[in-house]
Amino acid sequence: MDEVLLNECKTLTKTLSEDENAWPFLEPVDPVAQNCPTYFEVITNPMDLGTIKVYVHCMNYGLDEA
Repeated sequence: MDEVLLNECKTLTKTLSEDENAWPFLEPVDPVAQNCPTYFEVITNPMDLGTIKVYVHCMNYGLDEA
């Protein structure tokens, strides 16, 4: 991944995570704890900002995936 783009992704995920309205999206959903037994039937590709941040910081999102 291009270094400039990678830095922009890091900045974006940090900015989004710090927003006061981001709290529902900061961590993965726990269907058992949150009493959502059909969560994975409805949401087939779950993603949260915490997971995205890890992927971006580990450079797992490549330009070829865009």
